[in-house]
Amino acid sequence: MKKTLFLLFPALLALTGCRSSETGNDVAKPAAAQFVEQDFVALQKGKTLADHYMECFTAAVKQNDFSLLQPALSAKLPIPKQRAHFADQMKWISEKLGVLKEAVYLDVFRKGALCEYVWKLTFEKESGGKIAPIDLPYIVRTVCEPDGEVKILMVGFVVR
Repeated sequence: MKKTLFLLFPALLALTGCRSSETGNDVAKPAAAQFVEQDFVALQKGKTLADHYMECFTAAVKQNDFSLLQPALSAKLPIPKQRAHFADQMKWISEKLGVLKEAVYLDVFRKGALCEYVWKLTFEKESGGKIAPIDLPYIVRTVCEPDGEVKILMVGFVVR
């Protein structure tokens, strides 16, 4: 019985994919094509925005200089608060991670209007006379607004 079920399973999967187009509901195709185009544009805009942020962020971290990050920040953010947050982040990085050596783009994960661009940041920290590499994922999450504007929603390390 089990062998029969396993033999029939591929046939069932094949049949579930078959569908007749007798209903004439092809109205969704143009809307789907438009969504794909908008999705692609949002993805490209988001990647450009995320790349710019990461260039500024990695330079700022390597040189411990908040002013290098400022061009990537929204004008709506309060600079004194962001400067204080950066100082706290740099303290955590230097204590826990060490020195930033490399940032490598990995991939993007999409869910609707949200895109998460992921980098692997490699740090080196001296411990017990040895230098140990530490890799952490870093995410830049963007959203595409209904008007087509793409914004950064959040950034940060994925810490286990």
